[in-house]
Amino acid sequence: MQIHKKVVSIGLALIITVIFLAGCSSPAKSVSMSHEEWEKRLQEARTTPFGAYPETINYTLGKMTSTNMSNMPEGDTYEDNAYTRYIKSVINVQNQDVFEEIDKQYDTNVSMAISMGNLPDIMLVSDYDELTALVENDMIEDLTDSYKNCVTDRIKDMYASYGSKQSFGVSGKCCGGKR
Repeated sequence: MQIHKKVVSIGLALIITVIFLAGCSSPAKSVSMSHEEWEKRLQEARTTPFGAYPETINYTLGKMTSTNMSNMPEGDTYEDNAYTRYIKSVINVQNQDVFEEIDKQYDTNVSMAISMGNLPDIMLVSDYDELTALVENDMIEDLTDSYKNCVTDRIKDMYASYGSKQSFGVSGKCCGGKR
């Protein structure tokens, strides 16, 4: 059960961070819609759970993997699978994995990324001391408003069922990497 909670927390934190980071990007104006329509769609995407961005937003990801490609269908990858295709079709965001590692090697890659100051937009930080260092060095973004605006009631209820939103936050705030 503890592993299930961790997996759900990781997934939900990832979704929240993707929504936030996509909102921070500034894609070029689209030629297929008016400026007003583009701005309207951008605002909707930044402030609602399922608003689609007017242009594809790409984000970098430090991906924790498992053996056998997580039993994905042949031809699928961590960047191109049913889940990533669905997310792209709904909100128009796409991940680019900057590293994909299993277990302890993943933690080593996270430590290296932190020490080099070369962080992906999204990654799981499982070591509390590393998370504290990121906070102290102002490398963590406050995602509280994004959580309030863009997370569905169902996901909020899932987090509430654990008794705390702290599984992805620090000092009562939802946190993610700064751009």
